This record gives sequence, C-alpha cells and structure tokens, in this order.
Amino acid sequence: MRDSGEGRGWWGRLLILPPIVAGVALVIGADAVKEPPERVDVQELAVNVRTINAPKVTVIPKVVGYGIIRPGRVWQAVATVSGPVARVHPDLKAGGFIRAGAELLRIDPAEYELAIAQIDSELASFKVKARGSQLLLDIEKKSIALQRRDLERKQLLLRKGTGTQVAVESAERALLLAEAKAQALRNTLTQIEADRKVLSARRATADLNLERTTIEAPFDIRVTEVLTETTQYANKGQVLVTADGMASAEVTAHIAIGRLRPLVQGTAGAGWFQPTAAAVTGGPFGLDAKVRVRRLHGDVEWPARVVRISESIDPQTQSIGIIVAVDKPFETAEPGRRPLLQRNMFVEVVLTGRPLENQIVMPVSALHQGRAYVVSDDLRLEIRSVKIKFQQARYVVIEDGIRPDETVVVGDLVPAIEGMLLKPMNDERMTRRIATEAQGHEPESPQGINQ
Repeated sequence: MRDSGEGRGWWGRLLILPPIVAGVALVIGADAVKEPPERVDVQELAVNVRTINAPKVTVIPKVVGYGIIRPGRVWQAVATVSGPVARVHPDLKAGGFIRAGAELLRIDPAEYELAIAQIDSELASFKVKARGSQLLLDIEKKSIALQRRDLERKQLLLRKGTGTQVAVESAERALLLAEAKAQALRNTLTQIEADRKVLSARRATADLNLERTTIEAPFDIRVTEVLTETTQYANKGQVLVTADGMASAEVTAHIAIGRLRPLVQGTAGAGWFQPTAAAVTGGPFGLDAKVRVRRLHGDVEWPARVVRISESIDPQTQSIGIIVAVDKPFETAEPGRRPLLQRNMFVEVVLTGRPLENQIVMPVSALHQGRAYVVSDDLRLEIRSVKIKFQQARYVVIEDGIRPDETVVVGDLVPAIEGMLLKPMNDERMTRRIATEAQGHEPESPQGINQ
C-alpha cells in the first residue's frame, strides 16, 4: 500500500513541469519577436502674436490740456458821482443779457442840474458885468481923448504967454485920473474874463457829472452781480454792477513744457514773442486750437485761437499756461445741443501743431521699456532697442530703430525670448487707427487705440 501512494506523489510533481516549460518558452519567444520603440521628432511650436506694419505717415502732433472758462473781458460799473439811484434796466439782474449802449441805471440828476443852472446864472451875471465895464471903458477912452486935447491947448496958451502953469498942471491931473480909471476898467474886464473861464470849466465839469449820472453798457454784457437797487444811495467810487463781456471766452490750459516740444518743432520764426504774431501766424507758436466739452450724448467743440502765453512757469508742475480764446461763444449756443460757454465751466483744450512729414509711428503698447518686438523675415522674434522722437497719448513717433512697414508685435509677449518662432496676425484695424490718429483725427472709439 505504501508503494502505490508514493508513485502517485511523484507523478503529481511531474505534472507541474509542462506549464513551467511552456511559460519559459513564451517569455523567450516574446523577447525574440518584440519590435524597438518608435522614434518621434519634436517640432517647435509658433506663438500667435498680434502685429502691425509700422506705417510712415504725416504726423500732426497735438496735446490736450484742461482749464476753466473765463470771460475775455470783465467790466465793473463804478459810480463816479453820488446820489440816489433813480432808475435801473429791467434786465439788470444776475444772468441777464444787455446789449451795448443800453442804459443800465441812472442816478438822480436833480443835484447836478441845479448846479448847472446856478453856474449858468453866474455866467449870465458875468456877461452883464463885462458888457457894463466895456461901455464904461469906451466912455472913459473918449474922456481921455478930450482931456488930452484940453492939456495940449493949455500947454499952447502957456507957451504963448496967455496961459498959466496951474491950468496946465490941472489938465495933466485930470488926464492921469481918466487914464487910471480906464486902466481899472481894463483890469475889471480881465478879471471878469478869468472868472468866466473858471465858471466855464465848472460848467463843463457839471455837464460831465450830469452825463455820469447815466451808466450805459460799454459792450454786449452778461450781468454777473448787481449791488444796488432803485432808491438806494450810490456813493462815489462804489461798485454798482459787475458783468462779463460776450465777445469772447478764454481758457488757460496748463501744459507741461515737455509735451509742447513736438508741437513747436519746425515753427522757427513763427513769432512767439512778436506783438503781431496773432495776426500773422494765428497766435504764439503758430498753433491751432479748439475747446471741447465732454458729454455722455456727444462731445461739443468750438474753434479757438491761441492769444498769449502765461508770464511764468508753475514751479511745482513745470507747466506753462496757454491761453486760448473762443470768439462769440454765446452766438453759437443751441438749447439742448450746444451749451453756453459759461464762467467756471470745465473744458478740454486741444492744441495742434504743424504737420511733420514722413514719420514712423506705432502704438504705445508696442513699446516695452524702450524696446520693440520685431518679427524677422524668418518669423523669429527680434528684440530691438528704439529711439523715440516724441510720444503722444496713444502712439509714439520713432526716430531710430524701426524701418517703415516692419512687422512689430503689439501687446505683451510672455515670455519674450530672442529668436522664438512667431505666428504673426496682422491687425489692419489697429494700423488704420494709428495712422488716422497720427494725422490728427480722433480715434474710432473713446476707449482708445489699444482696446
């Protein structure tokens, strides 16, 4: 019994060998038929970038400043005579418009009319005195002629021996008295004439004072303040009315000196400090100007002219004041469409310089700390330093470093690696915008050229 059991144990062990042999054969066969791994070539990926071809255009530089509307002329009605206010213009109220030559107010003229009447009566009295004195002088002249003939006759009798010395001396005394009386009358007439001239001067002053009782608008005005009313007493030297002239409005726009540089290039001899510059060149620097008011439903603009430059530079901001004027601002007002250019209104001042031809421009977004990203002919990134001639709000003018129509990357490129492969996508819309704005036109949208 033990032999048969041991035979079965060995037999069971032998049955394990075939699967082991088969597994070993399978592993060896798999290694024999296995193919080597496929080799894959890695290709460089191109980065999409937005680009423009740097245009060469005629640039019209401009700068925008801000300021407050002030009237071109401010006028005060000052009382030059005193007296109660007898009458005022019905529109003499703050905000009222009054045409040139209209009577604004009148001070009671009664006192000055009485003064004129009194002077006239004194002049009439002097006239009567002068006439009477002249008649007496004429009579006295005749008396002197008679006295002189009488003296000559008595002197003749004395020489003949029929007259006396006493008679001659008596005739001489009478002649001297007559001449003295005539001289007194002449002196009286001279004094009367002097007094008449003094009265005539007083009469002229009285006439002037009477005219001054009426105050008229010297030009078209808009009343800003009235400091008197009817029946109130006006003292000499008192301000009665303040008003703004309507002929022009002025704005002082403070512009940094550096921002003015591109506007004045090529304006040598334009007459900055010459008195006739405004008439010859359109104003200091030969600049064009316009005033603009920003509104939600549409901007409003007025043509303006540069009239003068401030006398000093702001020590804190290093800016200079450019004063521009808008002529007849009230005549162009349209209710609901064009507002009045009123005192203290906040406005923009746009100054435009002379055209600069053949300038290379590109948007500000194409600059990266003084460098530009240029797409080379083989579509590789070239980081290039550029020299800027000047910068405007949304574009820069290149002096050196970029050639006309070179492909320039606009916007950021992160990371920017020299020589990296690029896939440029030309933004024709931006190219048109940058060229249009450089030529002095407004951008297509208020968000600007880099939107």
